[in-house]
Amino acid sequence: MNPEQLEVREAYMKMQQAMIEKDMDTLDKIVKDDKKYVHMDGKTQTKQEFFDEIKNGTLNYFNSVLKDEVITVTGNKANIKGKTTLKAKVYGMEGEWTLPTDANFEKIDGQWIYCN
Repeated sequence: MNPEQLEVREAYMKMQQAMIEKDMDTLDKIVKDDKKYVHMDGKTQTKQEFFDEIKNGTLNYFNSVLKDEVITVTGNKANIKGKTTLKAKVYGMEGEWTLPTDANFEKIDGQWIYCN
């Protein structure tokens, strides 16, 4: 991986770690305000709805592992495709799920921000 791809990967992992730690300040800084979240059941949420469910304990993340990632950087836009294995308790169900990852980032003021 080149240095820019590593930066994007680090931004993704920083976001995952902030979800695990319920570090809402960090999440707020690295997630664009208009970001929409789509869950494995197809449910779509705004950034605020997603953050509220992390804060209130509806969404609890314990571990995150990114695998088989392919990171593409074009100018100030980047994308990660791969698989993320999450250990979590969400909506009352606890388990470990490996989900397809297709994460977009935009470089704003020198920082990679998670976006739509």
